Amino acid sequence: MDTLNKQAYKLIFRDFKIWLGSLLYLGVGATGYSLVFFMPTILVEFGWKARAAQVHSIPVYAVTLVAMILVAYVSDRCRHRYGFIILGCSLATVGYGILLAQEGLSRDVKYGALFFASVGGYIATPMALAWLANNISGHWKRAFGAGIQVTVGNIVGVVSANVFLEREAPRYQTGYGTALALNWLGGLAATAMVVGMWLENRKRDAGGRDYRFSRPEEEVRNMGDDHPSFRFTL
Repeated sequence: MDTLNKQAYKLIFRDFKIWLGSLLYLGVGATGYSLVFFMPTILVEFGWKARAAQVHSIPVYAVTLVAMILVAYVSDRCRHRYGFIILGCSLATVGYGILLAQEGLSRDVKYGALFFASVGGYIATPMALAWLANNISGHWKRAFGAGIQVTVGNIVGVVSANVFLEREAPRYQTGYGTALALNWLGGLAATAMVVGMWLENRKRDAGGRDYRFSRPEEEVRNMGDDHPSFRFTL
């Protein structure tokens, strides 16, 4: 897609992948924003003093960094994204589930839950960005797709900044519950996206999109990932 014309605009703004990918990024991004804004506060509520709380955030991010690099490497080798996004959603669910039911649990258990939430959220977020980029072709469509995804996805920052309510300390039911719900909003968007692309791949394998070759040559050259020979990465 080297020409930005009326056909290109239609292919961009009617593409279900861009909108589902944006919803996916919005959902799984909630964890990153929540932890960036509130992890020190959460750790203080676990019983550490302010300086100790800051220090105890370091191992969480260190483990998360290693997990992100490892999962990115394995995902690239497997040429697969969806399963790793759901893995991230599942790990985050374990973390938020423990934090929502934290009454009577030790500080170490609650601290461990933050590792699950952080690793799960942070491995899914860059995967969402990469997955959409893998599945839209042509520099114009990629430019618009990435811009739409990041714009829509970053709306969640407004939500995440306002759901950890001081009056709910130390349990923060609204904060953890909202992050968990948004996490699986992203998971559902990813599921809808992978099903749509799997069905489209099957249709193209069966020649169901070959009729597009009969269109004018300049239109065929400007189809991007709508071209019948393009196959989507699941």
